Amino acid sequence: MRLQPLGHPSANAAHYSRSRAAGNVSGPFRGILFGFRIGVVWGGIAAGGTPVKWTAITEDDARLHPLHGFGGWLYGVYAVEVLTLAFTLEGVVRVARHYGIEQLANPSFGIMWLQVALHLPFLLMAPMTARAMPPVSIACYWASVLFSLGVFVVPGLLMDLEVIARALFWIAWGVMFTLYLLRSRRVNVTYRHRVRADEPVLAVPPV
Repeated sequence: MRLQPLGHPSANAAHYSRSRAAGNVSGPFRGILFGFRIGVVWGGIAAGGTPVKWTAITEDDARLHPLHGFGGWLYGVYAVEVLTLAFTLEGVVRVARHYGIEQLANPSFGIMWLQVALHLPFLLMAPMTARAMPPVSIACYWASVLFSLGVFVVPGLLMDLEVIARALFWIAWGVMFTLYLLRSRRVNVTYRHRVRADEPVLAVPPV
């Protein structure tokens, strides 16, 4: 069997929407609640670790800091999010090819477009160095993952191991994504105008 790309759970689950029973209202809400509990646990892990004390600096000082700007490891994080959208859209093409273009009217695709919309804040705000980027991006990412868990994975009674594996992959990535946006020196200097309390404002960063 050919392995498929690790697309977003919502796009991959669209393959199975034709076999789902109609009118299941309580199941998705139970699933969303279950997904919320998982998100709370993983979010606690992501926010854990050694606390970091930050010192606020002015916008001018932030701009002079060597870590200010869209760059460094942020490029890699951005690339992963771009690939997420690419694989999601690839799932749309795959479903349309297998089941016909009329399937684009399936409600599952409306959910998928919601996932795309929830990834856009990071992709748009990060290059613009918008100050609200970190909290908005984290909230949107976990809303996307939890919604996918609630609508597709849990009500489907673990319907396919491939879907579950992809969901777990994006939960794990969400933890790393959250950790990076919360604790990265570059992110905090650029978007939140603050530095670690134990470093000079213009300290030369490691490579």
